[in-house]
Amino acid sequence: MIACTAAVVLFLPGAAIAVSGAADTTDNALFVGPGSYVNQQCLNGSGPSPRVNCNIYQDKRDVWLNGGPVNGQSNLTEGYYFFAVLSPGGQPNPNDGAPLKANGNDPNLSDNVDAASNRVFHINASSQIDSYSGTHQQDNAYADPDGLLIQLFDYNDTPNPGGVYILAACFLSADDDTVHSVDPSDCKYDAFKVMSGSDCTENCGPPPADDLAVEKDARASFKKTFGWTVVKTVDGVHSVSYNASSKTLSYSVVYTKDGGTESDFAVGGTITVTNPNDFDVTGVVVSDQLDDSTGCTVADGTYTDGNGDEQTVGAGGGTIPSLTVVEYTYSCSPSGRTSANNTATATWDVGNGLPDTSKDGSASVTWPSPTLVHDCVTASDTIPAGGIAGSPPSGSICASKTFTYTKTVTISNACTTVNNTAAFTDGGYTGSDSATAQICGRIANGFTLGFWSNSNGRAVLCAHDPAWRNIANASNLRKQTGALYTVPTTGTCNAAQANFAAWILAANSTNMSYMLSAQMIATIYDVSYKNMLGTACITGINGSPISINNLIAGAIAFLGSNPNTTASGTARNTATAYKNIFDGLNNNLVFAVPGPC
Repeated sequence: MIACTAAVVLFLPGAAIAVSGAADTTDNALFVGPGSYVNQQCLNGSGPSPRVNCNIYQDKRDVWLNGGPVNGQSNLTEGYYFFAVLSPGGQPNPNDGAPLKANGNDPNLSDNVDAASNRVFHINASSQIDSYSGTHQQDNAYADPDGLLIQLFDYNDTPNPGGVYILAACFLSADDDTVHSVDPSDCKYDAFKVMSGSDCTENCGPPPADDLAVEKDARASFKKTFGWTVVKTVDGVHSVSYNASSKTLSYSVVYTKDGGTESDFAVGGTITVTNPNDFDVTGVVVSDQLDDSTGCTVADGTYTDGNGDEQTVGAGGGTIPSLTVVEYTYSCSPSGRTSANNTATATWDVGNGLPDTSKDGSASVTWPSPTLVHDCVTASDTIPAGGIAGSPPSGSICASKTFTYTKTVTISNACTTVNNTAAFTDGGYTGSDSATAQICGRIANGFTLGFWSNSNGRAVLCAHDPAWRNIANASNLRKQTGALYTVPTTGTCNAAQANFAAWILAANSTNMSYMLSAQMIATIYDVSYKNMLGTACITGINGSPISINNLIAGAIAFLGSNPNTTASGTARNTATAYKNIFDGLNNNLVFAVPGPC
């Protein structure tokens, strides 16, 4: 005998045409089939073969299909159908080549033996099977009133431990049998059970009660979360400052990935409890536990009833109907991944009359590779474009990595700050580090006393005559004695410039105000006629930022009050400080400083 499984009666509403009635199995006792096998009577049901309400059989070959219960009740709608034998549990799929179920079971036990086209039959207006042209055994001995009977055999063994199968009778069309793919809702379903036992061909009594069958799967999972850091430096530190007209900055960005932290350990899956009996079993409690003593949570079970509706069976003491497969989902949250086995236990009331009062089902727990969190991140860098050599951070990185690159900055008359940030992101997970470089360029376009006293300077001044004379005479310029020096306002520009050249070249530090006057007026002409940036910020005499224009204004006011600074003291010190700054400007030795000024 071949032991196989039972299934539930499912009635699902039809699609294009509402398919009424039910798919029913029956027996055909004493029919002699291939190999001289003599069919046996079903182990329940009533009356002579073909019996009504048969659903427990001794052999897979004993199961036959008819058009519906005798006396015209719950018969199938007229039209073409195909039949298929399915494995129980989950949503049925009667089509050939249906994908495996989530638990790995084959949903269709017929399509490995023959195609649906070999299982097409016709139901007439009297709800009888009146034609079948396939190769399955058929018997017309009971045509009135039962119609043609078709043997379901051959089909694969059920994976269900209770020996439960499902018959599906699927409506194709009222007048067309050429399309053999359907929506599962176009089918009617009936459950039957095949069990090993002693041969019985007539007047067979009900089979002995069986314990519930418990089977389960176990799917383990956990996460491994990686942490990332980023450190960015410029010339080895986080912040630098330079005085330079051109500077090449060297950047290093180090991304570090740690070894990862494991978490969110979980084991879950489905517990399948089969009632292989032709009576309901009450008080069924389903529990689950890992072998590391972690208790698991079992949700209430579900099954599909004869009307196609999902029904619920409480996990804490429910009733499982006859020949019904109930699926319970469960979840476990262990503290680590040491568990290797998971056991589900179903208990039931002693009054059900089963051989035992509990049954276990186990599954090994295999920990797969973890779900990796932040295994890779996207690296980025906000370094401004231009002057870059090397490879700033960009793109996806999945391991620790160091990026190095340089940026050359050229600047004059001002300071620039290169602020940039290296970062990583993976969804909402982010990190960053910044580096700052400040480069202050030289103040350009300075010209010395010698320039403004020679022919080149004369050409510039005379191109702006008499403005240059007026500028000089408004600047409190001083002579060696401390008296005001004034450029002649009459006569030719050449003569005036010659007078000016003699004055500026004779300047010395005996009276520091005289030397200050000479250096200051050169800077004034640098700003006025040679494009020195008067608004540029430099370091003033008190160490604070000041614009060149404001430095000049301060020096003019100082000379107005301090014409002779021959003697040592505060005034001479101040004159010296002014003079040194203007001297540096005229010789292009002064660097800008950050503002405001």
